[in-house]
Amino acid sequence: MNKTGYIEIISESMISGWVLKDPGEQETPVPEIRINGKQVGCCLLTTLRADVLRRTGFVGIGIFFAISKHLISERNDIEVVWPNSLDLIPGGKKTLFRDITTQGQLQFSNNRITDLEISLTQIRSLLKLMGVDLKIPPKHLQARVSGAYYSQFFDHGKEMFEDIERILQSRGLSFTQFEKVLDFGCGCGRFLIPLSFYSKPTKLYGTDIDQEAIDWLRTHYPVFADLAVNKPSPPTKYSNDLFDFVFSISIFTHLPEQMQHDWLAEMSRIIKPGCYGIFTVHGEKFYSGIPKNSQKEFLTKGFSYQISAATDGLPDFYRSSFHTHHYIMREWSKYFEVLYIEKEGIGKNQDAVLVRKRR
Repeated sequence: MNKTGYIEIISESMISGWVLKDPGEQETPVPEIRINGKQVGCCLLTTLRADVLRRTGFVGIGIFFAISKHLISERNDIEVVWPNSLDLIPGGKKTLFRDITTQGQLQFSNNRITDLEISLTQIRSLLKLMGVDLKIPPKHLQARVSGAYYSQFFDHGKEMFEDIERILQSRGLSFTQFEKVLDFGCGCGRFLIPLSFYSKPTKLYGTDIDQEAIDWLRTHYPVFADLAVNKPSPPTKYSNDLFDFVFSISIFTHLPEQMQHDWLAEMSRIIKPGCYGIFTVHGEKFYSGIPKNSQKEFLTKGFSYQISAATDGLPDFYRSSFHTHHYIMREWSKYFEVLYIEKEGIGKNQDAVLVRKRR
């Protein structure tokens, strides 16, 4: 089955859009990006697109690519294809930049970005008239957090927080009952900024290893209870038994094993007895990222730390870690009661681990 899709945004370093998922496919394949017929990279991120499902009746998968600036040119034939040479658009290759036809002549379509920028400026002007002056984190800080620069950055933050609330409610809990909440690894505010609009920002704390991201948040969103920079190793500056709830998305997915133990102990120190945390891990969905020569050791031990591609602006140790649920129950129980592990519980992506500090 040929894949049908649409390219929505092309900027100087990012391409995004969506593609329809073949109902017969068990797994979502990873599309490739090619320049003049040569593969230069694979999709950085795929997400479900509910809006496409509503419009078409088929599952829509959002796709995001980062691309070097020098490759963005009218002279380059840029296309997105699926494995096994299946094209994104039925009927042949889709040349992303020359997608407006005028009297049979293909024209360059850079005007879409200009129009978008004008619309966003107008929206911001209206918000200012209403007394709201929203600040958007710069592109490189967003990419540092999520691996890409894309339009659903804050939507995904809110949606993942809604997953946290759903998990809490399944255990008779709610985010609303907590008085002091810490986002451990808050970055430039993908979660904290949306949360500040429908929760008391004065009960929200954030900490991260990224000094630049914390400085940006402090400057543009001084509404939070506290924003702090933490060192690579504990302790944090927080006192014992301070927080009712701590959540951490995509942090324990990147740390070496001993550092994970150190930080789990620190999370236990700063959470109140009887209170809770939710942390995410790479579950079965990501096991294919473990090299074959490490698979046997991983399945025996239950943990693997791999030297994957480094993230610009973050320390060299910040790579890729993988856990089995058995490992989490065995090792994390040294620090907490492990109440529940939900497969792909956050963003239909990473596994969510709900813990409670023993009284």
